[in-house]
Parts: sequence; C-alpha cells; structure tokens
Amino acid sequence: MIEEARAPSIFKLLDEQFMLQARGTDKNLLQAVHTQLAHMKSLKKPEKLGAQQFIIVHYAGSVTYDIEGFVEKNKDTVSGLITETLANSKHSIVSSI
Repeated sequence: MIEEARAPSIFKLLDEQFMLQARGTDKNLLQAVHTQLAHMKSLKKPEKLGAQQFIIVHYAGSVTYDIEGFVEKNKDTVSGLITETLANSKHSIVSSI
C-alpha cells in the first residue's frame, strides 16, 4: 500500500501531486488516498467527519498521518550538482534519457 510496484500506492499518488505542480495539493492527495486506496484493509479513514488525515494500520498498530503540509514535506528534490553532472555526461546510457 505504501509503495506497490503495480498497484496504486501512497508514493505513486504523492508523485502524481508533484507532477501536477501548482495543482498538486494536500487536499487532492488525501482525496486520492481515500478513493484509490479505499479497497485496502490497512487504510482507514478517521472517524471524525472532515478530518484531514488518513490512518495506516500495520503490525505495530494504527498510525495517523495529518495531510497538512504532507506534499511539501515529501518533495524529492534532486541536487543541482547531480542534475548538472548528468546533463554534462557523455555516457550513452545517461545522454539517451
């Protein structure tokens, strides 16, 4: 559920929000989590109506995630040095990407 290879997962939904840039929001992520992952037994909605959270249930118990700031906090930024190094690479495997 958190990171599935073939099925929708929280990380895949988070990546979608990053690709949407300005339209990618915490609220949209929460809606996607509750709709696209609703079939998963380990995902629960909070009992409080309108709560901006999702709950993952695993072997150690339930963990509640607050959606506020979730997208921003989980952005994966690639270092400028890494980007520059890849852009200047002459290696065929890198330059073909």
